[in-house]
Amino acid sequence: MHYRPNWKISYPIYILDLVNKCNNCDILQYIESQLSLLHNNFRDILYKNRILRFSWSSEAPTATDRKSLDTYGRRKPVMSSIGRAPFSPCSAEGASSEFSPGLERSSDLPICPGASDNRWRPDCRDHQQQATCNAPVCFVARDQGSLLYTNADTPIDVTMPNGQPEGGPLHAGVQARDGGTVSVIPATGSYTIGQTYKILTANGGITGQFAKVVDNAPFVDLGLSQNANNVYLKVTRNDTTFASVASSQSQRAVADGVETLASGSTLYQAVAKAPDVASARQAFSTLSGDIHASARSVLVQDSGLIRDAVLNRLYTADLAAIAPAAMLSGPTAYAENVPAAAPAPFGSATPAALSGLWAQGFGSWGHLGGGGRDARVDHDTGGFLIGFDTLVQGSFLQDWRLGAFAGYSHSSFDVDARAASGTADNYHVGLYAGRQWNALALRLGATYTWHDIDSDRTVALPGFADRLSTSYDAGTAQLFGELGYRIDTQAFRFEPFVNAAYLNLHTDGFHETGGDAALSGRGDTSNLGFTTLGLRAATSFDLTEGTSATLQATLGWRHAFGDVRPTAALALANGSAFNASGTPIARDALVVDTGISVVLSHAASLGVSYSGQFGEKAVDQSVRGNLVWRF
Repeated sequence: MHYRPNWKISYPIYILDLVNKCNNCDILQYIESQLSLLHNNFRDILYKNRILRFSWSSEAPTATDRKSLDTYGRRKPVMSSIGRAPFSPCSAEGASSEFSPGLERSSDLPICPGASDNRWRPDCRDHQQQATCNAPVCFVARDQGSLLYTNADTPIDVTMPNGQPEGGPLHAGVQARDGGTVSVIPATGSYTIGQTYKILTANGGITGQFAKVVDNAPFVDLGLSQNANNVYLKVTRNDTTFASVASSQSQRAVADGVETLASGSTLYQAVAKAPDVASARQAFSTLSGDIHASARSVLVQDSGLIRDAVLNRLYTADLAAIAPAAMLSGPTAYAENVPAAAPAPFGSATPAALSGLWAQGFGSWGHLGGGGRDARVDHDTGGFLIGFDTLVQGSFLQDWRLGAFAGYSHSSFDVDARAASGTADNYHVGLYAGRQWNALALRLGATYTWHDIDSDRTVALPGFADRLSTSYDAGTAQLFGELGYRIDTQAFRFEPFVNAAYLNLHTDGFHETGGDAALSGRGDTSNLGFTTLGLRAATSFDLTEGTSATLQATLGWRHAFGDVRPTAALALANGSAFNASGTPIARDALVVDTGISVVLSHAASLGVSYSGQFGEKAVDQSVRGNLVWRF
């Protein structure tokens, strides 16, 4: 007997072996004779894997009609299909059913392998071993009919939408002979822990008993009991803890948090009724709220856009101090001097403009994680920066270039595996400074970003659904520096460099709005460091008389350390706190950058560039457009 909570119970039922018991006989007469012996109100029969309901037409079938259900069903539309028997031990061979004009054509009706007559048998394994199948006779009528006979191998499913048997328990009007196993099969929906369900009743009494109950639910026990006329299924919570089936530290933390909820809460009940271990683990991941931790990785990843903009601005300004405008380049491609009539070798000094106003627009996209225990996070960002700097003369800061900038960006991130997403509005400010000593360059910067974060997620478990949202603030502070050494040739300028950055990210506490799955989060701080070792190369050429362009490329290796894997301290309402682990940034990544800059006039230059970071299970790419005005 298959018992399916919520319970999608279909009816795999044995049928009359028409080949064995009614070979070349009057089929309808044979069926009617069997029914009259057993139950006068019987209306249903399983034929060719469909449950058919007779309307008992007043017009008597002809002699030809009575020889075949197929023929009779086509000529006299007295049958209708009320469902399909779900168990199919045979492979589909394209059979069809044509019992009445309203029946749909089906390609999944089973035909036993090797059956020359293409007739369906209730047990193909027997059919493969012997010429005919010897099946017990078993009828099930869904309303007025009766369960007439079963044996230990007969499977019976019962439909229980919303935790109640459809039309009441399965009813046997004469007598039920049972035995074998009750198998609980998972399906959409739920039962209630602590509830007892009547699953079988027989007016004429029940003989024997079921041998055992088989189910895969990890947190409930299912037990059978019976009296003279009824069989009951009781659902109880067992001693298996939620955390014992978790597959990761984050899942165990969430499971412990759910375990502390009141056993009567809808969320506790939904987890406890998980039909199998895999479903329980998926529930823990869905409930974890790890998007709040993964959002920290997105903010950390995007911080590199601001660092790179500042360092690239200082690099191009240093380049302007030692090369003619025709040879200026850089990842952001700012050109700062009057264009030369013809290219000159790198290293030919030309006085740099004292001051410059610059603007950069950028867009980036990428993903973090994916596969294993980490849910993939897709993210994208777009924004702009505006800055001003000047070369100091006549003070203790002689030959230092000092500058400041401000900007805005908008980030979005999605964790499809958790049905979660979020956005962040980011406001940037910063200061920077640079100094050139012959071939050696030093570049420094400090920035701060305010983040306004919104997130939404959906929790959907069998028998439970919740929509959750929250808003909170965060802030990112950065300190960074770079050393570069210039190597000039006739056609190229090379610069090996190393840079380092320290980042501090703080997020405020929050409270999600929603139902039982709503989380509260504690304020938290992450500290990370980055180092990058690489090489820049640039070359320039004339476009037209008085106009030149510079090509630039960078190749490097970036290493991250510190709080690379983000966490969030969370708690369910009335539950204990736990730490959710998010998707980390890549510890090591290949860095590439290429761009072109064009000197437009005595005062202006324009550039575009592309950069990418490629790490294990993480990719981040961006494009930038840059404009510089010198005075």
